[in-house]
Amino acid sequence: MNIDPIEITGLTLIDKAIDIERMIVEKPDWTFERQKDNPPRLIRLKQLEVLLKLFTPETYDVDIEIGIKKLFNGDFILHREIKKYANVFAIMENAISLLKPSFRKESEWESKNLRFNYHYLMGFKREIDKIKCWNNGILEIDYKHLYQYVVTSEFINGLCTKSIDDFLSLVIDPLGRTFTKDELIQDFNYPKEDIFDVDIDWL
Repeated sequence: MNIDPIEITGLTLIDKAIDIERMIVEKPDWTFERQKDNPPRLIRLKQLEVLLKLFTPETYDVDIEIGIKKLFNGDFILHREIKKYANVFAIMENAISLLKPSFRKESEWESKNLRFNYHYLMGFKREIDKIKCWNNGILEIDYKHLYQYVVTSEFINGLCTKSIDDFLSLVIDPLGRTFTKDELIQDFNYPKEDIFDVDIDWL
């Protein structure tokens, strides 16, 4: 059974933004007012608002739709001192150094370089998430249709995005902080509810 994270990182923000993108197809509906009668969606939006303010305050104002767009685009990167990303650049350079043939860095990193890498990998993660959810919602299936489920599940279960997740999370939060859900509830008015419990009650 799914459990809402009780340890919150930059990756949690990404996952919850992608969750909203998948759950609420029409972007104009990404508002508290539009979702006031739908508790699962409303609580997710409230969680997301807190996390956007916490992890990307440079580009979040009051509009969740714009906040998610700027998160996906990496706009917040351009508002930060580049020295904050020294560790991130070191990780990138180490990965590039393993390539054959080798490549030589001819100039220093700029914020726009990091944003380009981030935006590209964020797009890749969003597409991979669609694949990971391919078999979601299959509660019952006829025996003669099982084969398609077996082979797709085998592929999906083999997908590993850890290196991408680690990178994106570190770009969002170079300090690599972890907050407990209790801390966020106490200090940032984070919703107390477990979204999966709410989902079950809503069914």
